[in-house]
Amino acid sequence: MRPPYKKLLNALFKAILFWAVLHLLILVLIAIKNRDISVLNIFHILQVNLLFPFPADGLLSNIVSPVVLAAVYALFLTITIR
Repeated sequence: MRPPYKKLLNALFKAILFWAVLHLLILVLIAIKNRDISVLNIFHILQVNLLFPFPADGLLSNIVSPVVLAAVYALFLTITIR
């Protein structure tokens, strides 16, 4: 039998994941509607520009964003495989 706090943490994780997926789906719809793929830039989504003076707009950001996404995905993939 699992301790009660594990149920609470599991529900919290699922709720956060649900809202995150919903948020990304809304952003995809906005990107399609406005024909502006920069809405899906990870630096825009996380609002990194509020913390660091990294240019969130422009070509460099649009190139670095998918690279960062792929790197994080690869990291989680290698951790999960082990």
